[in-house]
Amino acid sequence: MSTTQVEAFQSPAARLRTLLANAEAEGRCLLMPSCHDAWSAILIERAGFKVAFMSGYCVSASLLGLPDVGLISYGEQVDQGQRICAATQNLCIIGDGDTGFGGVSNIRR
Repeated sequence: MSTTQVEAFQSPAARLRTLLANAEAEGRCLLMPSCHDAWSAILIERAGFKVAFMSGYCVSASLLGLPDVGLISYGEQVDQGQRICAATQNLCIIGDGDTGFGGVSNIRR
């Protein structure tokens, strides 16, 4: 079986571990462009990347037009992550887990 065929049977977490282990074994970095929505994730995948990073700042900027200062709710972050994952075929997504939710700024919003 080819590497691509093996990857097709792996869970996303297992694929990510394999990609990271291979990069480390080869002494190279694994480039991970940042995505903020489903369309940016699709473009990243079409460009040939295997991994993307869902940035909290990018999500906040695209949804609210504001910097990442704790205004995005847990539900909004999870929803955006689900949309990103659903839009791609084999792209591993690392999500910014943020610094927590329910602080003064988040409650005020």
